[in-house]
Amino acid sequence: MSDSIIKLLDELPTNNMTVKVLKALDFVVPGEWENVVGCDRTIEFVTGESDGDRIRDIRNRAIELYNDSDRGYQSALWFYYQHTGIQTVAKKLILQAAEEA
Repeated sequence: MSDSIIKLLDELPTNNMTVKVLKALDFVVPGEWENVVGCDRTIEFVTGESDGDRIRDIRNRAIELYNDSDRGYQSALWFYYQHTGIQTVAKKLILQAAEEA
C-alpha cells in the first residue's frame, strides 16, 4: 500500500454501502458508530484533542510511525483494506502517535 496514511484517512468513504449499513445499525443502537473521515478529524475524534499544534504533532508522528516498516502499520492497513477497512488500524495508529507526540 503506497498511499500515505493522510491520504487514506482523507479519502475514507462518506456514503458507500458499508456506511449506509452502519448508519442503519446505528439507528437501531444509537450512538455506537460515527463515520469519521479525514486525518485531522480522526485525530480529534480518537484523542479528544482540539489544539491545532497538538493535532499537527500527532499527524506528523502518525506519518513517521506509518512509514516505519518495522512497526507494521502499512502491512496491517493493506490486510484490513483488503478484508474490512482501515479505520480499526488507523485508530490504533493515531492513539500511538498521540502517546508519542
